[in-house]
Amino acid sequence: MLEIFQYWQVNLVLAIITMVGFNQFYRITARKAKDTASMFIIIFLIMSSIFALMIPFDKFRISMDWRIYGLLFVTIILYTINDRIKALAYKHLDVSVISVLTQLSKVVMFLYGIFIFKEVLMLRNIIGAIFIFSSVVIFFYKKNIFQINKYVWLMIVAAFAFASALSIDVKISTQFNLILYLLVVFLLPALVVFVVEKKSFFDLRQEFNLNSKNKKCYILTGFFFAMAAIFHLLAFRTGPMSIVAPLTMITVLINTIFGYIFLKERDDLVKRIVASILVIVGVFLLV
Repeated sequence: MLEIFQYWQVNLVLAIITMVGFNQFYRITARKAKDTASMFIIIFLIMSSIFALMIPFDKFRISMDWRIYGLLFVTIILYTINDRIKALAYKHLDVSVISVLTQLSKVVMFLYGIFIFKEVLMLRNIIGAIFIFSSVVIFFYKKNIFQINKYVWLMIVAAFAFASALSIDVKISTQFNLILYLLVVFLLPALVVFVVEKKSFFDLRQEFNLNSKNKKCYILTGFFFAMAAIFHLLAFRTGPMSIVAPLTMITVLINTIFGYIFLKERDDLVKRIVASILVIVGVFLLV
C-alpha cells in the first residue's frame, strides 16, 4: 500500500488537496482567533503531535556533522519569523492575497541564486520573476496608487525569511529522515513563540476552548498542514522539480476560487484569477 507514495504524481495530487484544505481552514481559524500567538502555537503543536505519532513508521536517520545543527538553528529562527507573520496575516488578509504574496519568496530565491550563489542568468527566469512580481502589482495597484497595508509589508518580510530558510534547508533536510525533520522544524518554532511571547498553558487552553467549532477548525488546520508538509516534500523528493514546482502552484488558483465560494472573498475576482495565473506561469518559467 505504501508503495503508491513512490509515485510523484500521487504525492503531487495529495499535496495540492491538503495545501488547499490547510489554507481554507487556517483562514477560518484565524478569523475566529482572539490571540494569534496562541493560535500559532496550538496549530504547530497539533502538527508536531501528528509527526511524533508517525516517527515509528519512518526509518531513523540524523546527521553526525555538528555544523549542520548550527545551520538548523538559523533555519528554525527564519521559519519561526515566517510562520508567525503568516499567522497574523491569515487573520487580516484574504487567502488569495496570501497565496500570491507567499510566492514572492521564489523571486527572492531567484535573486539569491544570481547574486549570492552565482547561478547562470536565463531570460526565461527573468520573465518568470517579472510575472510573479506583476501578480502582486495587479493586486495592490488601485486608483493609480499602491494600496498596501502593514500586513502586506509583513508578508514581504516573511517572503525574505522563508526564502533564506529554504536556501539553507535544501542542504540540511536530506541529512535527517523526513518525519523527524518535520517534527523539529514545526515543534521548535512553537516553543520559540511560547517563550518569546510569554504565553502560558492557560492562554492556549483559553484560545482552544473558545467554542466547539473552534476546536474542530484547529484540529483540521493542523491535520491538513501536517499532511501538506509531508506530501509537498515527498513530491519534490520523488519527482522532477521543474514539473512539480509549477504544478503545486495550481493551489494559488484553487485557493482563489475556493475563497470566493466558501470564504466569501469576492472583491476583484477577475483580478485575483489573473494574478493567480501569472503566478503559475511565473513559477513555471522560474524553475
